[in-house]
Amino acid sequence: MLSESDRERPDKMLYSIPDAAWVLGNVSQNHVRDLLNEEVLDRVRIGRRVMVTAESIKRLLDTGGTKGSE
Repeated sequence: MLSESDRERPDKMLYSIPDAAWVLGNVSQNHVRDLLNEEVLDRVRIGRRVMVTAESIKRLLDTGGTKGSE
């Protein structure tokens, strides 16, 4: 896992599921997986690893927890 200062880097493009959970207010990793399955958050696979896009996290936070333009 990343240090707190690394998690908040503005140039960060992808977050691991534990780091995404922390950025979203320390929600559970299962909740992040639910958001990925509901396509509220976007995922990128790198090998077997699932990463969450920073853009989708920002979009979720900006829209107050909804999918956005729907």
